[in-house]
Amino acid sequence: MPHLGLTNLFNSNQEDLHLISEMGITPDVSIHSKKPTLKAAGLAVMAALRMKKLSDGWAANRKVHAQLVKTLEGMRRRSGKMTTPGRQQLSFAR
Repeated sequence: MPHLGLTNLFNSNQEDLHLISEMGITPDVSIHSKKPTLKAAGLAVMAALRMKKLSDGWAANRKVHAQLVKTLEGMRRRSGKMTTPGRQQLSFAR
C-alpha cells in the first residue's frame, strides 16, 4: 500500500497546522489568492524559450565534443601512440 505513507504524512501535516492555528498563527490567505499577472506569464514564457535555446546549444556542443573525441582517438590509433610511460591517457567526459 504505497499511499498509506502519504495518508500518514497528510494527517501529520494537518495536525501540525491545527497546532499552529491554536497558537494563534494563521496563514496569510492573500498570498494564495493572487492570480498570475500578465508580466509573470510573459516572464515564464521568456524563461522557457531561453532554456530551450540553451538546451539546443548544449546538445550541439555535445555533438561537436563527441566528434572531436572520435577524431582524436583515430589520430592516436594512426600514429601508434596510445600513451607514453609516465603519462596518463586523457579521458573525456561524455
